[in-house]
Amino acid sequence: MRLVKTHTFNGVKYYIDVEADYDGYCENPDTSKDKEHPAIRIVNGLPYGNDKGAKSGLRFIAHEALHASKYSTHEDVVIRASTELSNLLWRLGYRRNPPL
Repeated sequence: MRLVKTHTFNGVKYYIDVEADYDGYCENPDTSKDKEHPAIRIVNGLPYGNDKGAKSGLRFIAHEALHASKYSTHEDVVIRASTELSNLLWRLGYRRNPPL
């Protein structure tokens, strides 16, 4: 698995920062200092597989991805959708794998 450095959501290319000091953050593409590449920041050291915290890490990633897909979506909607999506993916067996 290679390190993900960018990802495009809804036509906007986001820089993926996995060395952030907080659980998650998605920059508003309209007000970001870097208009070309706003950032999604995800805490460094997200757990792999079934390790403690891995499921909540999946939820953090889904949460920030939903913000990036449509930044104006209300926070309550993003929380509900990211929880439902991560629960489904977890039940289907999706897990984060360590890099090779």
